[in-house]
Amino acid sequence: MEENMCCKNVLKKLNTIKKCIEKEAKNIFNFFNGGKNIEKFSSELFELDVYNNKWDKKSAGIYVFQITKYTNYSNTFNNVANGAKLNKKNHLLSNIPIDSDFLKGQILYVGKDENDIKERIEQHFSNSYKTTYSLRLTHKNRLFLCESVKVFCFLVKNEFKDVSNLFLSVCEQQLHELLLPRVGK
Repeated sequence: MEENMCCKNVLKKLNTIKKCIEKEAKNIFNFFNGGKNIEKFSSELFELDVYNNKWDKKSAGIYVFQITKYTNYSNTFNNVANGAKLNKKNHLLSNIPIDSDFLKGQILYVGKDENDIKERIEQHFSNSYKTTYSLRLTHKNRLFLCESVKVFCFLVKNEFKDVSNLFLSVCEQQLHELLLPRVGK
């Protein structure tokens, strides 16, 4: 009987944690749909920053590649080994033809890293990690997008770093469902 009660208490706590993570994902979704005011972004779990190649932060977190300017679609986009592919399901849900041009404001990709978000983002801008699944934005078939994206990083706050692996995957999954990125999963 006591064991059964313990399990019920754990399930209640897990449900509370799941609701908190869903709230954080919705908060990030609202950031992208509400004008992206970095100063007004508020979160219990994350600090917001914008990635640049001089960035020196090593942290766990979620990152979102957003398209910043109109870019013509290339029919060779999916012809990249170990490269993230266009997401047909998300295109249907967004009512965007799969071969549509990339428009300003669209979400290109959502990802996470549990250790070093900077290194993971750099893998997306590189083509040298031959076995790593990534955007491979410097591949000749995707170079056209390299200058057309901005990366928003939602870094795990220090007090949650020890448990970030417990909630990052759930938050990333929620963001995929909310933001419907054009590429990945």
